[in-house]
Amino acid sequence: MRRRFGRGTLLALAVCLSLARPSPCQQGGYWKAEIRESDYAFGLIKHIVPCHSVYPGAGVSNYKYDLYQAPGGILRKELVWTDSPRADSIMPPMDITLIDLTRGYKLVYDKGGKRAERSTLKDVGKPTPLAPMQLLGHQCDGKEYQWIDRRGQLIRVKEWVTADADFKLPLMEFSYAFDHSGALSILETKVVTALQMVPSLPSALFEPPPGLEVEPAGSTRIPFL
Repeated sequence: MRRRFGRGTLLALAVCLSLARPSPCQQGGYWKAEIRESDYAFGLIKHIVPCHSVYPGAGVSNYKYDLYQAPGGILRKELVWTDSPRADSIMPPMDITLIDLTRGYKLVYDKGGKRAERSTLKDVGKPTPLAPMQLLGHQCDGKEYQWIDRRGQLIRVKEWVTADADFKLPLMEFSYAFDHSGALSILETKVVTALQMVPSLPSALFEPPPGLEVEPAGSTRIPFL
């Protein structure tokens, strides 16, 4: 599973979002959103000074995405900015993600790229309820999921999804991965920072470009998109 946002501001942002004006029930339309994501990878970090020392630390990567949703559960997630360097020869594609919740798959490819990776969406089972929260003017239901991944790590996901609109992705999500010793190895945060309903969107946004070579990439667990 692969997966941006300044340090120390997440709590303040959550408070600001909760103060937004509530909106009426909104169903069955097109949506545009902006998403900020941050990934924290905890481990041993090598430092040149002093004397190439190694001690515990966290590597941080930040991302900004535009997201588009069409009726029927079709979504497009497009990378706008990242501070993470890329080595295109070895990294999987990441620019565009098309998600079809009805058919249960996602397709990831790069702009101008020739190959794409297709994953099956896999349900993680029944969630545990969390306290509701108001975000961006929407009342959101909280849910927590938990499972063991194929490497034996405990994965916990806490998310808040709109209860008064049909926007499919969580407005806020925290994902944790714990290693075999119980130590936190990965923390991922995802926050929708802008959300609006629009009259329509071009159908081409939700279609992959012709000529892509599609490779299978296993399964991706919902809600970990």
